[in-house]
Amino acid sequence: MSKGSLTILGTGIEVVSHITFESLDKIKKAAKLFYLVNDKILEEWLLRQNPGGISLAHHYKTNLDREKIYSNITSEVSGEVIAGNCVTLVFYGHPCVFVRPMRLLINALEPKGHQVKILPAVSALDALLADLKAPLSTEGLQNYEATDLVLYERHLDPRSPLVIWQAGTFANIKVSSELGLGTNQKKLIFFINYLQRFYDGKHTIMIYDGSIYPGYKPEIKSICIKDLNCNVLTPTSTLYIPPSQQARINKTTLKQLGLSQ
Repeated sequence: MSKGSLTILGTGIEVVSHITFESLDKIKKAAKLFYLVNDKILEEWLLRQNPGGISLAHHYKTNLDREKIYSNITSEVSGEVIAGNCVTLVFYGHPCVFVRPMRLLINALEPKGHQVKILPAVSALDALLADLKAPLSTEGLQNYEATDLVLYERHLDPRSPLVIWQAGTFANIKVSSELGLGTNQKKLIFFINYLQRFYDGKHTIMIYDGSIYPGYKPEIKSICIKDLNCNVLTPTSTLYIPPSQQARINKTTLKQLGLSQ
């Protein structure tokens, strides 16, 4: 029996238009295709490219812990690889950006000698940086997942921009029957208070929801940290916090390196 393998790829943020030629070729030629995407148009397009594609959406059940969902997805996909199939798995966005099953599949398959290949894609961060015209190369960038940030007490540097993922689902580990119900204000207060350890509550930040359709503008809202609330966040909202302080050059180090300002 031939050794099964797995290719994991992402469709990017905008429906169809962000898919690379390399990913398209893999989709069309896949002997076994699984997908988990966020849009019906994208799903229909995938099935036109490969009519045998199988959706993994059936694993998402109300009030089921996300880790259980991810474990079930891993079992279904890895089972096909172990059976000797060359499998392609398609996710929305970038396969390395908040796609937990990707890591679980690597851990399940590579120790058994199965090849797992990840293809690059356009991520939500790429779209955010472009839409906000953020100066990544001159100011650097911090980025954290909202719940992880608070639980692990990650240190923040107010001299560099900060991207915070999944603020709209802060401290929520279950899938809700109501799409808009990601977190609640009582929990969100923990998050707001943590940010105010490093930033003034009046510091203005941006709530970013990228567009998934070509030609449509993203939704970008400005708000003070202290005014953050559940009504302005969606489950897909990403926060962009610009620097609140200016970085200063260490003149002693500058001189020692023989550089001029």
